[in-house]
Amino acid sequence: EQIAAGQLTVLVGGSTVALERARPALASYAATVVHTGPAGSATALKLVNNALFAANSQLAAAALTLAERQGINPAVAMAGLAVCSGNSAALSYIAGAGGPATFAERALPFLRKDVGAVRAAAKEQDLVLGVIDLVINDGPLELV
Repeated sequence: EQIAAGQLTVLVGGSTVALERARPALASYAATVVHTGPAGSATALKLVNNALFAANSQLAAAALTLAERQGINPAVAMAGLAVCSGNSAALSYIAGAGGPATFAERALPFLRKDVGAVRAAAKEQDLVLGVIDLVINDGPLELV
């Protein structure tokens, strides 16, 4: 849907000359094109984004679980949080799916793939994911 609507965000690594040459083709399906720096930097930033989205999804699902345990209707919790400072893209996707269970059903295969790729890249580069990894590991979504 986003491709057809031309609403994707594309991260591009490489020379500015190459990016400018490719920009017209990218503009046919991307609303936002971000030049991330040298070749390889777009992949690295995409992995960081995927780790952050997985962690944010875990936090949003945990927040909705907390709200439900306090007797707050999940639909009300999602609507209320959507207009408060705790809103996030992850919460919006969860709400758009109808709640954490449906979101998990649809997104977990992709999130698990992304988390695996992030962990493999971090291991290969001897990087510590720190608190992001802690959040990914501990929450209501079975991301690992």
